[in-house]
Order: sequence, then C-alpha cells, then structure tokens
Amino acid sequence: MKAGEGSTASRYHPRVFEVRVQTVFCAAHSLKIGGGGGVREPVHGHNWHVEAAITGETLDADGLLVDFHAVEHRLREIVRPWHNADLNGVVPFDRVNPVSYTHLTLPTNREV
Repeated sequence: MKAGEGSTASRYHPRVFEVRVQTVFCAAHSLKIGGGGGVREPVHGHNWHVEAAITGETLDADGLLVDFHAVEHRLREIVRPWHNADLNGVVPFDRVNPVSYTHLTLPTNREV
C-alpha cells in the first residue's frame, strides 16, 4: 500500500484546492446602534476589503482550479454597485446593518 492509501485522512478528507482573490472598494455607511429604536451614527467612509474563496476537489487540464483572472473580474463586477456608494441604500445593505465584518454568501456552483 502506498502512503496515504486507505488511511482515514484520505477517505474522509478529500484533497481540497482553494484560490482566494481580493479587491478593495471605497464606500460610505452609517450604523444603526441599539436595535429598531436605536440611533443612527453619522455617515462616514471606509476602504472595504473583500475576499472571495473558491474551493474544489479537482483541477482542470492545465492544473488550475479556476481561471483566477475570471474570478478577479467577477469579484470586481460584484462590488461595482458598492464602490463610491452609501451602502445603506444599496442591496443587500439596505436590509442589513453594513458592518465591516458582514459575511455575504453568494450562490455557489456557478460559472465564473
């Protein structure tokens, strides 16, 4: 038996590849603090850092998980409506408090 064959690690933890792509956009926001009857703080701006992580168990014929240039392009498209905007008026932040640690889950299993 070769190293790793039949081991618990190889049976239950398949090899997973990951590509991470980052971008930055500038936007303003204000937080509502104290729930529904709370107060809204003054509008102010930030440079928002966004990271997308793509994972998969197989590589293509070129040995790549995904074309990372396509992922970079798609990530820029996703954040474009937020760049230089007041996030409080832009989907999905018009429904959720736009805090810096907001985690958004976008649809998976899509072509980039």
